[in-house]
Amino acid sequence: VDGLRAYCWHLTAKGQSCTDYCGYPDAVDVDALVSQSWRSEVVRTLTGGYSLGAPYEDSVDQPCGELVDGEPDAQYLYMQRAYAWDCYKHETYDRIDAEFQSPCVCLSPVRAEWTTWAAAASLGCFSGVAVCGVAAAVTSPRA
Repeated sequence: VDGLRAYCWHLTAKGQSCTDYCGYPDAVDVDALVSQSWRSEVVRTLTGGYSLGAPYEDSVDQPCGELVDGEPDAQYLYMQRAYAWDCYKHETYDRIDAEFQSPCVCLSPVRAEWTTWAAAASLGCFSGVAVCGVAAAVTSPRA
């Protein structure tokens, strides 16, 4: 897909921020979240990979939020109760409300059960947008 780089995307548990998922703030690929989390390719891959059914996709393919003092002021999130993806102001990679699940990209493996190439390969994380274990260090090109 034009302009879309290969990352391993994850969907957090309800109320779990990307910082919580990846382990610490600097482990979150904020650039990936800002530039791609709202893209239909990411949303649909996570929707299928996490068996979310066919939720409503509001504001898909529209940039989510703005940078304020170098930090995003909104995030594209999934809300199970609303059965929908949307851009939510005042939600960030570092903190989300209890009802939201966040798409995330971690800069390094954080969970031992997913750190092998075999685990990532078995989940199809080779190129393009893919749901996989935390193999971002192997499969995420960094410019």
